[in-house]
Amino acid sequence: MREGEEFLSTNWLEHFHLSERIEQLEGVKLALTNKGFQIRPTASFAVLNVGFSISSCKDLLALDIFFSTTGEPADPSHTGIYGYISQNARVAALLAKSVSPTEVYPAIQ
Repeated sequence: MREGEEFLSTNWLEHFHLSERIEQLEGVKLALTNKGFQIRPTASFAVLNVGFSISSCKDLLALDIFFSTTGEPADPSHTGIYGYISQNARVAALLAKSVSPTEVYPAIQ
């Protein structure tokens, strides 16, 4: 998280009601570009399992994180991970370790 932010920005893939992961990620890319974000050629998307992420933080860090939509009209899939400001680096490392290598996708193909 950047200083002054209260949550880590993510996107809720299931919002798009699509069964294929690539299609879900295309929905995220479209939402991001519509908001004016530039997706760099070296960028990647990592997919987290919400339940696993929450339980890992609870079990290993005794920390209650939660995921909540942010209510952005321009990007209804936008979600935040809340509850870990005090242990930012430890939670970030744990979440990074919880990403399966098969769930990392190049942002531009």
